[in-house]
Amino acid sequence: MIGSMSLGHAFPTLEVFAKARGAATKVFSIIEQKSKINYEQDGGQKLEKMEGNIKFKGVHFRYPARADIPVSTITVNMFMH
Repeated sequence: MIGSMSLGHAFPTLEVFAKARGAATKVFSIIEQKSKINYEQDGGQKLEKMEGNIKFKGVHFRYPARADIPVSTITVNMFMH
């Protein structure tokens, strides 16, 4: 009886591990993709000076599983010169 109770408590945890393993497979497949850009190559155009502005305004972040609940609402102004 104790053994069956222990198994009953373990099954939800095993389900979480299975979902995590599936998610990890997707993440590692993205990490292992070969880049189209060869960062070790010396060729290509190199800019002497770069100017411009980048502005993020009213950035919102939500988890897809809970899209109705905002996690963070921020306003960021970032300028690069």
